[in-house]
Amino acid sequence: MTTSLFYEQTTARVSLLMKELISTVIQRSAGEILAIMVEAGLSMPQMVTLCMLQRHGSHDISMIAAKLNLSLAATSHLVDRMVRQALVVRNEDANDRRHKRVVITTDGIDLLDRVVQARTREIAQSLAGLPPDLREQLEVVLAQVLDHLKEADL
Repeated sequence: MTTSLFYEQTTARVSLLMKELISTVIQRSAGEILAIMVEAGLSMPQMVTLCMLQRHGSHDISMIAAKLNLSLAATSHLVDRMVRQALVVRNEDANDRRHKRVVITTDGIDLLDRVVQARTREIAQSLAGLPPDLREQLEVVLAQVLDHLKEADL
């Protein structure tokens, strides 16, 4: 077996394991997260928009529409609902006053923090059942992987 083929097979196996791990965590925490979304009156595209705005900063409607694969009208309606909920605001674009930028508010960030806390609690509960030595190995490997991925992004 060639080295290249070995790495491809290893990468495929690790990818499948990561997919299964992420899927398991998402399924276990879905109930609490969906409850938070229902309480806030949010759809999944709205939640994705909030995450996108928090991670990447302000966007205009056309950028959001492209990332969500929605029409401009549907995206504008989606953003209007989030403005009414005080989760985002529309500000004038500094370079072109005809365009508006959508920016996440403190309330939007707080809502995402609640979702992250719910997911973190579920992950902690899942990991608590692992034998201590396996948890320690996982911590070391995950820290190394994250460090490597962060360096690759620079």
